[in-house]
Amino acid sequence: MFCDIVGSTELSEKLDPEILRQVIHSYHDTTGRVIGRYGGHNAQYLGDGLLVYFGYPLAHDDDAERAVRAGREIITALSEMNEKLEKEHGTAISVRVGIHTGPVVVGAVGYGGRQETLALGSTTNIAARLESVAEPNTVLVSEATLRLIPGLFVTEEVPMPPLKGVNTQIRGYVVRHPSGVGSSLAKTVRLTPLVGRELEVGLCLDRWEMVQDGAGQALLLSGDAGIGKSRLLVVLRERLAETPHTWLECRGSSYMKNTAFQPVTGLLQQAVGFQPADTAEIRLERLRKGLEITGVASARTLPLLASLLSLPLPDNIDPLPPMSAERQRKATIAALVDWIHAVAAKQPLVLIVEDLHWCDPTTIEFLGILIEQIEASRVMVVVATRPETKLPWPVRSNQTPVVLSPLRRSQVATMITSVSGGYTVPKEMVEFITDKAGGIPLYIEEITKMMLESDRVKVVDGRVELVGEIDTQTVPTTLQDSLMARLDSRADAKELAQLAAVIGRESTYRLIEAVTELDESDLRRRLAELVTAELFYQRGVIPSATFTFKHALIQDTAYRSLLRSDRRKFHARIARVLESDFPDLVLAGPEMMAYHCETGGLADDALKYYCLSGDAAATRSANREAIHHYEHAIKVLHTLPESAERSRKNLSLLLLVSGCQTSAFGWGHPDVADTHKRIESVYRDVDDPKLLSGALLALITSHNVRAEFDQARQLAADLLSLGESANEPSISYMPESQLGVTAYLQGNYAAAAEHFQHVEEGYDIDRHLPLTRLTGYDLRVLVRSFSALMRWLQGYPDQAVAAGQRAIETADTVQHFESAVIARCLQAWVLLMRGDASDAIEQAQEAVNISRQRQLQFLEGFGRTMLGLAIAAGGKHADGLEEYRDGCKIMYDAGTRFHSTGILGSGAAASLRAGDSGTAKSALDIALMFQNGSGERFWAPELERLMGEVCLTGDEADQSEAERQFQDALKTARSQGAKSFELRAAMSLARLWQTQDRKTDARELLAPVYEWFGEGLDTGDLIEARSLLQALGHAEARAAASS
Repeated sequence: MFCDIVGSTELSEKLDPEILRQVIHSYHDTTGRVIGRYGGHNAQYLGDGLLVYFGYPLAHDDDAERAVRAGREIITALSEMNEKLEKEHGTAISVRVGIHTGPVVVGAVGYGGRQETLALGSTTNIAARLESVAEPNTVLVSEATLRLIPGLFVTEEVPMPPLKGVNTQIRGYVVRHPSGVGSSLAKTVRLTPLVGRELEVGLCLDRWEMVQDGAGQALLLSGDAGIGKSRLLVVLRERLAETPHTWLECRGSSYMKNTAFQPVTGLLQQAVGFQPADTAEIRLERLRKGLEITGVASARTLPLLASLLSLPLPDNIDPLPPMSAERQRKATIAALVDWIHAVAAKQPLVLIVEDLHWCDPTTIEFLGILIEQIEASRVMVVVATRPETKLPWPVRSNQTPVVLSPLRRSQVATMITSVSGGYTVPKEMVEFITDKAGGIPLYIEEITKMMLESDRVKVVDGRVELVGEIDTQTVPTTLQDSLMARLDSRADAKELAQLAAVIGRESTYRLIEAVTELDESDLRRRLAELVTAELFYQRGVIPSATFTFKHALIQDTAYRSLLRSDRRKFHARIARVLESDFPDLVLAGPEMMAYHCETGGLADDALKYYCLSGDAAATRSANREAIHHYEHAIKVLHTLPESAERSRKNLSLLLLVSGCQTSAFGWGHPDVADTHKRIESVYRDVDDPKLLSGALLALITSHNVRAEFDQARQLAADLLSLGESANEPSISYMPESQLGVTAYLQGNYAAAAEHFQHVEEGYDIDRHLPLTRLTGYDLRVLVRSFSALMRWLQGYPDQAVAAGQRAIETADTVQHFESAVIARCLQAWVLLMRGDASDAIEQAQEAVNISRQRQLQFLEGFGRTMLGLAIAAGGKHADGLEEYRDGCKIMYDAGTRFHSTGILGSGAAASLRAGDSGTAKSALDIALMFQNGSGERFWAPELERLMGEVCLTGDEADQSEAERQFQDALKTARSQGAKSFELRAAMSLARLWQTQDRKTDARELLAPVYEWFGEGLDTGDLIEARSLLQALGHAEARAAASS
């Protein structure tokens, strides 16, 4: 608050200097008494002006209200002083008061012996500017202050000029007079005692009865922070105390929300009884015994869960067999699910998961699988989260939502009595708290406690009595203020609470002891004080105790009360202690270590630990978590000085991001395209052949997926040159696959086959399998899959199926799921082209299933496209085409244009078979437009043939145009060596000539094409060709048909 005398210069001219000194002294004395009464702090006397702080050095719950009342009372008190001034000196004093609320930094300012403690920041400047534009004898407050005193005063907004030195427009309000009411809604929410939740508790108990009968249930508990979710779970546990059951609980963490399985590791440690002092050997033995007691197959499960808990295996226990990271992740989830079922087989199990909104995606995936599989188990899963959380798993019949709403007025009164210890509370106090709290339980609890702890109430004979005005000093206007006031009231323990807030929501006694500079007795005393004040919860006995902030927002309040410099110092200290004294914690949670290092200004260490976090997530195929860690590492990297090493590391991290993104989202996703642009802008600055080769390969793939073949071909040439100049044969093989893909898509099958053969000959699993992290596919699987479809195009249907099967087997051998989906999609396409609809459905459905399990969105679209085409080919036209269109939308929304002409052409053929020539024509028009713009011509003969078939439909069939299209299709197919498309084009033209009584021409056209084929005679096209030749009078066809 700034307060200044109006017209002080004129006053000094009217009064003798000695009289003026007395007047100013009286002014300071009068204002000082008022300011002291409201708990303000006179920071500085500026001649006839005052700078006053409310909230420093001691915070109150209602500092904004105190400041406004003090400003108004100063004006009133000076009016009494003015009577004497006017009588004795013929003059009077007028003042202006300006008030603004906001954060400041308070510290010593000055030099040598002339130092004073001042608040620095824009808040004081805005308050001073408000005072300068206020009218005499008025209090002018900002909108920020007004928000903290809603309903307490009658105010009027006044026009505001731009304030000098303030860039934003400030709205000003003149405070006219008190409103006479004390209604102000609190904003912040916290965990509170449970009142008024009988229905919700009853619902939980009803579901528990179903669980006891063997029908597993999932309760989805949602509500705002502070609404009472955790308190409801406490009551549920109390109500189940007499019923035999197992209770396990875990929670998400804001620090660890991108660490895969983080809550689950805590769950396991709790279940098997890990102790802080346990060695790795003891912990492994506890885990083994825990599995043995539940009856889980220890030989299979122990290595998986030991790996999850970062426990080394001794020589007498067989290690995990070699497997991919994704397979191990899937096996770990399955092992955890089996363990839960085994625990529940002994007695009913309650599994509590709090703060789901802070759980990592892998844990959420595990929970979804678990809920899906508990319908016939004695398991009750209770998930607590905030309303904005979107659950990724489908709604099932065994799921029950439980939404917690604000309390009614009668319930609020009951809760106030409960928080007050059963004392009778005055009606006006109850009404005031009810109006302030808005039915949010934690507001009710905190406001009630603040009032009970203040000097404005006292307890007499079992009842609470008010000894002051409750709307001026006692009740917090915001929960943030009330919590800060409670911390300030325990100044001795406040710094410890702040240090604990930097550590996190929860911390062990041993970690706090290692980080703090307090001696043991002092530390124990202050922790006890925080526990007694209910700012902390204590679990266990010191030195094995764990301390938890009562609520995350209490931690936030303590954390934000620290200066940035102090936070940084504490974070750095915590990081060093963790690294030196708690290596197990660092190993289990490198993300937490990275956070402390980054915030503590230890950039090099932060970079190291973010990379370790990303590697750990990627190893478990937790791609989304890995992306987060690597991007954070890049952010930290950019704070370091520019250097060749920084450029190299930047490109390396971008390639890791790209690889995880392609696995998670598909090659054409906008995020992938954005990352590739970032790679393209920096890779030329790096002189490292292996990194450059990875960058070029990622960019080549990106261009190919978007059908930008010229750019892909140029970059592939650059990559070949790089391999030759670096004398690295392994690099030279990398572009061969993409050059082959480009040639194949452009219809140059001979060149494609040559490139593909080079990949087959040069592929080395040790050198090339790691490239899957950069490209999202295995080189050999890609080559074999595309070779399969290309062999069908070239007229080798049996070889095509065999090549496709080899691709599938290779993908399954290397255990790379993206490659497995690609192989199955292309094999489904081959089978579809052969006319094997049922087999195509099987392969496509498997591709879709894998994609959904692994959240591979683009590849799910590819699989659904093939599935829809296969369903339509099997006779269910409407269902198949709907599935096909949904798949196409997923692919195109992901930005992928790969195989567009073939996919659109196949859809057009399906529409023609369904009798919808209009849709077929539209699809062909789009396909041809894309073909002309991109150069993707591998489906060109078929597009021309299908356009000819469209010309023969409808009332205005155009046979001449149809014949021209068929002839073009034949010509294009022959130039490409696409014998299968040549056969189809020949059949279409032969059928047309048959209707024109040109059977001889038709027979002479079709027979040589048919007779060229030496395999696949039992496939759809060749059976149809043979039948047509028979109808045309071809003797050999009749003989083949009869045999």
